[in-house]
Amino acid sequence: REAARLILLTKGHAVQTADRLGALMVSIDLSILGADPAAYDAYAEAVRQEYAHVPTEAFRAGRARVLRAFLAAPAIYADPSFRERLEDRARANLAREIAALEA
Repeated sequence: REAARLILLTKGHAVQTADRLGALMVSIDLSILGADPAAYDAYAEAVRQEYAHVPTEAFRAGRARVLRAFLAAPAIYADPSFRERLEDRARANLAREIAALEA
């Protein structure tokens, strides 16, 4: 039951403040956002391939909307150690991808 709960948290990435395992799970799930730029770009390309059936303009608009939601959050990573290590780079990666999507 606990494993299923943790997996389901990755759908919306929202956890309660006192949920240490949940914070770790969603932070692990989002860790790619804070990867080095080359790894992040490969991830972004894989996302585009996964949604290859979506027309380009619709994909760009939808993807940018999702990325902006992450940027609007006070913190991307629920776990403090992930936040300390990856938050700044994740925000830079997201902003860079949004700029590319809107170019």
